[in-house]
Amino acid sequence: GRFREDLFYVLNVVPIHIPPLRQRKEDIVNLSKTFLEEAIARNAIKPKTFTPEALSTLTHLPWRGNVRELRNVVERSVVMTMGDRIDVTDLPVTDSLDTDEFIADLADAFPTLKEVEKSYLRSLFQKVQGKLENTATVLGMSETARTRKLGDAEPEGPNG
Repeated sequence: GRFREDLFYVLNVVPIHIPPLRQRKEDIVNLSKTFLEEAIARNAIKPKTFTPEALSTLTHLPWRGNVRELRNVVERSVVMTMGDRIDVTDLPVTDSLDTDEFIADLADAFPTLKEVEKSYLRSLFQKVQGKLENTATVLGMSETARTRKLGDAEPEGPNG
């Protein structure tokens, strides 16, 4: 009964839509670093930094609790980490982690082993001027393994 009813209409002239944090992954690193600095100052402890792996993990989490959840995770990490670097193992993210979604995000972010192998073999094949025997030798493969992995024809061209 203390809120002026007309105030809502005054404030609602220009609605601002802010997407959830999980849709703004590019903001997570900067927010995490800001929250880290704030937590260090608030708790009067020595400076700490995130490892690149920790920042990558934070970026790939679903953040259902949005920015507030990220702030809490960073704060807990700052307080609980003994060293001067916060690593993946220091992140208290088990509650926020949706394993299937996390794995799907990682799968999208990294090439498959088959794709890496194919790219590697193409590159090596070019370096040895297209000679399968030399490719197998460099790889330390037997004749049988060479035939199984590389076949009798040259690896596919650069377009597939």
